[in-house]
Amino acid sequence: MKIIFNVVTSSNKKLGIPKTRIAYKVESKKGVYVLHPIIDNISITAKIEDLKIAQNVAYWVGKANQEGGLPLYSLKELGKYKNKETGRYKASAILRVDKEAGALIQIGLPGYPCAIRLEFNPAHFSQGAIDKMDLYLKELSKNTFGLGWFVKVGTITRVDIAVDILGVEFNDLVVQLREDRKVKLYVDKEGGLQTVTSLLDKGFKNMAYDKRAEIQEKGKYSEFEDYPRCRVEWRIGKTKKKLVSLGDIKCPWGSASIIFPPSQPPTGVQDHVWSLFLDACRFRGRDHALSQLPLPLREKFKNAVDDPNNQIWRAKELWSKLPESLKLSVMSKYY
Repeated sequence: MKIIFNVVTSSNKKLGIPKTRIAYKVESKKGVYVLHPIIDNISITAKIEDLKIAQNVAYWVGKANQEGGLPLYSLKELGKYKNKETGRYKASAILRVDKEAGALIQIGLPGYPCAIRLEFNPAHFSQGAIDKMDLYLKELSKNTFGLGWFVKVGTITRVDIAVDILGVEFNDLVVQLREDRKVKLYVDKEGGLQTVTSLLDKGFKNMAYDKRAEIQEKGKYSEFEDYPRCRVEWRIGKTKKKLVSLGDIKCPWGSASIIFPPSQPPTGVQDHVWSLFLDACRFRGRDHALSQLPLPLREKFKNAVDDPNNQIWRAKELWSKLPESLKLSVMSKYY
């Protein structure tokens, strides 16, 4: 497999990333790469036509005590998905595949047809784990359905798309996710920007954040170790699309902007003035920051921050990479 990106971490370990994972290199910014979009979480809903199968699945999902030989656990037992126990579903359980990988199964009141929902994060699954989940689903349904059935028959009720940016500190970026939404900002102990969250309807949210900091705080393993890594997560709500047609959805990133401005100020501008201006861009927004400047400086600062070489988020190009990314995922054999 061809490696086109090598970095050296603080522990002097050289890391390489396969070419197939890289969406593009930001030519104007040394060492900055944007990876292919991936599915970070997905919810698929399908209909069970056979009433007896629906009743059997509802029974075992409702018991969630492993008596049937399947690793099904109640939500309360695992302390997860507390907000998912709603009246919309007769039964809910976690299908625990291994230490890292699991899926939420929810089934409606048995009728004709009966709705069943599967929610999981493909990024947590190895190929072996995804194949094991397929076998568990077939066992649960007496070989009526597996993962391939969900993919081909079910429709997407929610999906989170994630894009990683490597080689730049999150606090050095100026991020705008949606112009028409409220935004929440989170800072670290040193006052550096760590998360930008755009609040959507029904509790949904889009996020951009310091992925490396999150991993370090949780004490988890990272394939990129301590190398700078930022992540953008975008949530798409209920659609009538099947997973294989996800790329047909209109690009949702039209108003998003991620700028990596130069640390050096324009000619004639003092370092501390430029630094304060960039902080104002990050915390109050670019337009507001520019509006606070005296007219003689406004045009100079606008030209410096709006230089096309500073824009590292190429929405249409990234979205066009999604079908290719799906083909490379652990789920590709089930399409």
